[in-house]
Amino acid sequence: MLAAGARAENWVKAYPDSEHGLAPKIDVDGITKDKLGFLHYNQNGDTESAVDCTKRVMYLLGKHAGKKYAWKNPDWLAQGGHEVIPGSDGARITDFVCAQGPAKKTVKRKSGSIVPAK
Repeated sequence: MLAAGARAENWVKAYPDSEHGLAPKIDVDGITKDKLGFLHYNQNGDTESAVDCTKRVMYLLGKHAGKKYAWKNPDWLAQGGHEVIPGSDGARITDFVCAQGPAKKTVKRKSGSIVPAK
């Protein structure tokens, strides 16, 4: 049973491991969609990212060190993202996240954090 306010996590490899290393794990139960249509996701428990599935652009929002941010990018959208290169690991992550879709309804951004929409 989950404590009040807690949510289940479901970590799934974005693609199979290879000779180049371990595949990243994505919390598929934590994928959310913001009001601009970007999907937000957590990778390996320490990296917050967003992806524009239509334009195939990835954005890095922040890195965690434990429960606190090691650094956070509040201006991630204004600074622009990185175009997804076909055949790259970024493309495989984008394909995976976009195929999963949001686990929750649209979210609103409040003080740079992601909160469920009411």
